[in-house]
Amino acid sequence: MKLEPHGNLKTAYKNSRVGLFRKMPNFKGDDSQYQALLQGWLDDVSNLIWPRWEGGAWTGGSTASFVGGDTPIFEAVAEADLRICLAAFQQSDILTQQPDVHPDLPATKHRQHGWHYIVEDAGRFDREQDCFEDADTRSFDNFASRSTGSNFAAYFGDIAPKHVMSDGAVVDTLTQFESDFWGNIGRVQPSIWDIKELFMRPRPYTAATVFGMDDFQWTTADSVTHTGVHPSILSGHCIQGILGGCNAFAAWTARGFGNAEAVEALKQYAVDWGDRRVFAGVHYLTDNVGSWVLALRLIPHLYSNPAPILDFAKDAIRDKSAAYSTISENFNDEPLKPILDLLNQDLT
Repeated sequence: MKLEPHGNLKTAYKNSRVGLFRKMPNFKGDDSQYQALLQGWLDDVSNLIWPRWEGGAWTGGSTASFVGGDTPIFEAVAEADLRICLAAFQQSDILTQQPDVHPDLPATKHRQHGWHYIVEDAGRFDREQDCFEDADTRSFDNFASRSTGSNFAAYFGDIAPKHVMSDGAVVDTLTQFESDFWGNIGRVQPSIWDIKELFMRPRPYTAATVFGMDDFQWTTADSVTHTGVHPSILSGHCIQGILGGCNAFAAWTARGFGNAEAVEALKQYAVDWGDRRVFAGVHYLTDNVGSWVLALRLIPHLYSNPAPILDFAKDAIRDKSAAYSTISENFNDEPLKPILDLLNQDLT
C-alpha cells in the first residue's frame, strides 16, 4: 500500500466533533434508525471507495487487491479518479469559467467559478466597503460575498439589496436567502469531522504525488483559509451545498415562493458548491459520490414533506452537476463502475 492516512485533525477540528453516530436535530427517527442508516453508508464507502482507519490500519472491503494484483482497490480508485479529474477539469482551467446562471442575470454580475470558490471558503471582497450601512452603495463583489450563501446573488437576478413586498414591507432578499440556505445547516448535516477522522483519506495533492502525477494542480481559496488541510472524505462543501439547497427549497415551498427559473438556479448553486472543490483539486470525484449518497439517504428523514425535496436534490445532481456528468461518462470500468452503480441506485 502506498497511501498513508492524512494525519490527525488539528485541535479546533477535534473540538468540533460531536460523535460519529449522534443524529442531527431534524432526523425524524430514533437513534437506532440513524445508526443503521449511517452504518450502511459507512460500509458502502469503505467497501467501494475508501477504507476506514481503525487501530492503526486500513479496514474495509476496498483493502482487497484489485483484479488479483498487489494494488488495493482503494488506491486503484484514487488513481483512476485523479487521472479523470486531471483530463476533465485541470486541462480546461475550469475555475476561470463561469457557472450556468439565470439567463436574465446582468453580465456585470457574472462571476467565475474561482471567484465563487473563494467566497465559499469564507473569502470576502471589497472589505473596505463593510462600513457602508446602505447595501445599495456597496460594490456587487462586497454584497455577494458578505456571508455564507451571499454568492447566490451571482446566480439569480431577482436577488437584490432591497425588495418591496406586496404589503409594502421592505425586505433584504439576500439576507432571507442566506437564512434559508445556511441558517439551519446544523440541523440537517451529519457529524462531518467525526467522519473525516474515521476515513483519514489523504487529499488529492498527496495522492497525486504518490502516483507520479506531477502535472496535477490544486489551489487554496485564500492564503489564510482552511482549504484542504484535513481529511478528504466526506466533502463538507458538497454535502452542505446540497442540503443547504434543500433547506432553501423547503423554505421557498413553505412560503409559496420560488418560480421555476429560481428553482433551476438554486439546483445549479447547490451542486456547484461541491463541484468547485473538485475543480480546484482539493477533493476527489468519489468524495462527491460519497457525500451525495449520504445526503440522498438522509433527506427522507429530515423534512416533513420529503418527496419533492428529494426530487429536487436528485434533479440537481443528475441535471446540473458537471462532476456527475464526468462521473457518468467515465466511471464505466472497474474499479469505478461499482461506485457509479451505487450512486445511480440512490438517484433512482
